[in-house]
Amino acid sequence: MVLAWFRQHLRTIVLLLTPLLLLPLLLVIGTMEARAGYILVLMSVYWIFEVIPLGITALFPVVLVPLFGILPSAVICPAYFKDSNMLFLGGLTMAVSIEVWDLHKRIALRVLLLFGVQPRWLLFGFLVPTWLLSMFISNTATTAMMIPIAEAVLEELKKHFEPDSLLDESSAVTVEGQEGLSHAPSSSQLLTVATETTVDLANDSAIESAVVSVTDSGAVSAAESVSEEAAEAARVEVSMRDFVADPRNQEFRGICKMMMMSLAYGAVFGGVATVTGTSPNVIFNGIVQENFGSETSFNYSSWLFYAFPFSVVCLLLSWLWLQISFLGLRSLARPRKLKPQDEERITAALRREYEKLGPVSFAEVQCIIVFLCTIVLWISREPGVPGWISLFKEVDPKTGETVTYMSDAQPAIVASILLFALPSSNPFAGCLGRKSSPETQLTADSVSSGTVEFNMAKAERPSRLLTWRVVQQKVSWQIVLLLGGGLALAETSRESGLSEWISLQLDVLQSLPLQALVFIVCIFSAITTELTSNSTTATIVLPILAKFSERMQLHPFFLMLPSAASCSFAFNLPISTPSNIMVYSRGFLTVADMVKTGFVMTLVSNVIVGVATLSYAPAIFNLYEYPSWARNTSATATATVL
Repeated sequence: MVLAWFRQHLRTIVLLLTPLLLLPLLLVIGTMEARAGYILVLMSVYWIFEVIPLGITALFPVVLVPLFGILPSAVICPAYFKDSNMLFLGGLTMAVSIEVWDLHKRIALRVLLLFGVQPRWLLFGFLVPTWLLSMFISNTATTAMMIPIAEAVLEELKKHFEPDSLLDESSAVTVEGQEGLSHAPSSSQLLTVATETTVDLANDSAIESAVVSVTDSGAVSAAESVSEEAAEAARVEVSMRDFVADPRNQEFRGICKMMMMSLAYGAVFGGVATVTGTSPNVIFNGIVQENFGSETSFNYSSWLFYAFPFSVVCLLLSWLWLQISFLGLRSLARPRKLKPQDEERITAALRREYEKLGPVSFAEVQCIIVFLCTIVLWISREPGVPGWISLFKEVDPKTGETVTYMSDAQPAIVASILLFALPSSNPFAGCLGRKSSPETQLTADSVSSGTVEFNMAKAERPSRLLTWRVVQQKVSWQIVLLLGGGLALAETSRESGLSEWISLQLDVLQSLPLQALVFIVCIFSAITTELTSNSTTATIVLPILAKFSERMQLHPFFLMLPSAASCSFAFNLPISTPSNIMVYSRGFLTVADMVKTGFVMTLVSNVIVGVATLSYAPAIFNLYEYPSWARNTSATATATVL
């Protein structure tokens, strides 16, 4: 009874007790580092238990940092809309335009149709579009969009396994009879089978047709009739949940689990590939700019060159590992293949979903153009050779330092502005003799193919590619505040000296080889992000690693890069990420399934990140030299302390 009450009021207890338990940091120690530690621990606990909305917890520094005398309000408030926040906001806005015009569904369904519906290639077909879309759309939104598609495909795939598991032994005899075996059941046996199988449906006509078939055409024809009716009856009666729970359907249950896990894994590996793909990457970008300025070697293209290769390798290994985990090692050498009629049925179901989208619209084409242009600008900004950013640099005559006026945020915001300005329908359609736009025109074909609802929905969509009402509804403003709170907390830790104090406690690690440090950082970041949100982990760990690197005179990116990547690798628990929660909630997976599969993926993915950091990352970021921008920052910090 007490335990039940405790569980019911856990959040309230944490909400009230945590500030009280942390009071010794303020009243007993009272240093600037202790005050910053009070804010850091308080926010971390509130984020872990979600006692209040995450975005509201992210606003705590606005009140507590000036209250404790760490930083003035005029300094801490701008942290919520720094350059990296604007980059992320622009990325979210572009993602909304893709969702509004169903461009993400078109891409996903087209990829599925491209790879085919055999189980191993169907798995690959779900991994690839989820991975691709999550590079530019949030992992949560991508997973939420892919789950209904996966469930529709599994419903069609279920029909392939039904005859083998739902008919009783007598019915199995009839199936063998229709395949040409020497023993055929008698008419009385067939009558019994048909009666037992279809009694709940009151399908007396099927029984009569079976008896007549035996009289006129022999036992084989009767077997065909009854087996088809029995299979159809089974399909109608058995739900997906009951079907998966049947011990005889172990292989299909494995396929269902495999498909669901592929959505979570694809979202993780896609998000880590780009700066805007997931929040730890954006936080890393902000902390780098906050600590070292804008003249570092980090930008959209350099991160892409670093993260994209290991993202692809992890994706391919997850494809193999999911097959081994849920279908067995033998499935790689001898995969089960669908019958041609089942393959055609599933392909037809996917094609019907694709056809509901209608032809590619004018709005979709414009979204694609804007999106591709933005990516080109991001990559070409500073792609290892002088890019367009060199046009916006000049030397400050007072300080002699190079000032860069543009960053990755400007292309994202320009793209967002264009999305609000460009029309969603062709303004020259009337001049070309078209009576109506493709989005609103209803034809006999569209009525017969069931696409009327889609066209009607298109007619209700905005006249521009985006409107403010749509953005208000679809942009996750909580994530924007969460990123701002993370950057504010990182700045508080840096200015108060808390990051410096924690880095001093890590001096015992200086004796370890650099290679060992990289792998330790990867594993520690991945374990921490299993217990709290990835953005919280990045907010806490990255500033500490920045200070620790300065103390060791080590390139800051050597430890910060793998840590930022590993903060996204949460595979083991449902609560680790929203994507995990969504796939777990569908009822196919257990916690044991996620831990068994995720433990190996955690080890493998972190090893790959460590290898990438030690192998080709030094060529991208020049990691074996202590950079001048880090040296200047250390000198400035020392002068300030003195």
